[in-house]
Formats: sequence, C-alpha cells, structure tokens
Amino acid sequence: MVGWRPRAISSRSSAEPSLKPLIDHLHGAFHRRDHPAQRWVDGFVWALIIASLLLLGVDLALVTEGAEGQIPLLETVDTVITWLFTIEIVLRIATFRPPSLAVFKVGPARLLRTHVVGRIRYCLQPLVLVDILAVLALHPALRGLRALRLLRLLRGVKMFRYANPLLGVFQAF
Repeated sequence: MVGWRPRAISSRSSAEPSLKPLIDHLHGAFHRRDHPAQRWVDGFVWALIIASLLLLGVDLALVTEGAEGQIPLLETVDTVITWLFTIEIVLRIATFRPPSLAVFKVGPARLLRTHVVGRIRYCLQPLVLVDILAVLALHPALRGLRALRLLRLLRGVKMFRYANPLLGVFQAF
C-alpha cells in the first residue's frame, strides 16, 4: 500500500474529556457580547463591584468615626470579593484569543508567541490595567487601591461608545 501511514495513537483516552468546550464557553462568557453566559458574568461582576464599593464606604465611614481597626467580618468579605475579582481577571486573561489567530494559521512556535504577545497587549489595555491594579489590593500595603474598583464601572458603561475622552490620556503614557 503506497502512501499508507499508521494512525497516530493519541495519548488521550476516549473516556478523558476534552477541555476545548470548556475553554470555548469561558472565552464566550468573557469576550463575546453575543454569548448567553456573558450577561451572567457581567451581572455577577457588577454585583461584586457594587458590594465592594458599599464595603469601602462602610469602612471609610467607620474610620472617620474613629473606630479602631477594621471589623473582621468586613475585612473577610472584602478579601473574598477581591479573590473573586482575581479569579475573574485570571480567567479573562487566560481565555483571551488574539484576533490574528482567527485569520492566520501558524506553526506551534509562532502560535505560542502570538498567544503570549496577544495576552500582554490585552493586559496593557487601560480598563484591564485598572482591573489588575484593583486586584493588587489583596496585598495589605496596597489596600488603598480598592478605590480603583469604582473605575471598573466604566467597563460596562456605554457612554464612551463613539469617542473615549480618556483614550488620549492613556495613549500619552
């Protein structure tokens, strides 16, 4: 038989589930506006932002009244919310697909480079940088960055649909 080659034996058994459907679903939930799960993700993130801002307001009110230290329950809830933000940011970055991969077929080395460079570019977008800085509030010395969560509200607001006045400021740096 000319041209016959044995089939490659896959290391994955037929019982082992593929992660591709899960990754595709997560990509749609975080990056595609037409995906049904995207509304749930946005609603959950909005609820977390509002809860976080309420906690920040309560914390500031207690500090101005002269209360010593933080209430342990408020601190615990704030830490849990910050960890949920961290998981959300990590999933956003991990499921990002560079747009050029939808157009060009590339080899394995170029594929890896495109994914890494694409994710770095994604992380350098202004609103993603705000998200990353807000997550850094997990470190006790950076607790003041919690106020940046207010800027996360800009992600969902459609007031910058046609012209983003902050874009020129961010591009200057």
